[in-house]
Amino acid sequence: MTSDKQDDYKRYVWFSLCGDGIALRFEPTFDISLGSEWRSRAAVRRVLRLLRRLRLQACIDGNGVSATIRQRSIDMSTLLAAVDAEIVAFQAERIHPKELDEILTITPHERRRWTKDGRLPTSGHTSFRNGKKSVFLVLYPPAPIRALVDRPEQIESWRRADAVASAHANSGGDPSIA
Repeated sequence: MTSDKQDDYKRYVWFSLCGDGIALRFEPTFDISLGSEWRSRAAVRRVLRLLRRLRLQACIDGNGVSATIRQRSIDMSTLLAAVDAEIVAFQAERIHPKELDEILTITPHERRRWTKDGRLPTSGHTSFRNGKKSVFLVLYPPAPIRALVDRPEQIESWRRADAVASAHANSGGDPSIA
């Protein structure tokens, strides 16, 4: 495998030699978690499950996953490609409302208002049952949310616009009142 091809697969995993094999380490980056602790923990759990499916002894430590590869039969390029595919699939998953609140540092009230008036794009719904009650959640697409994370001034401009609209509504909408 060429070094260029190998670098493509090492986006999310770090290696070092240790006494009894190769130590592998995964820690979610901001690109994976988008600043969300929940997403960070979910990514760590997914990589842990993948490593265990590949029959590697892996454990969660600190903010990531560590494993030691002692088997000579492990194809490193296949392992790295599998981790990469798992993370790419995770990044493409739709975002739940509470995650969105944490990622954009917004309140649930702001999220609901901005979703209702179309400022926050949606990508479908999901539901679950809580006893006899059905709960429906709006889901959000990751790419536009990532764009909003990169432009926090957009969130601030929405807040300013909402404050102006609220002040205007509270004054009775009479432009003569200053």
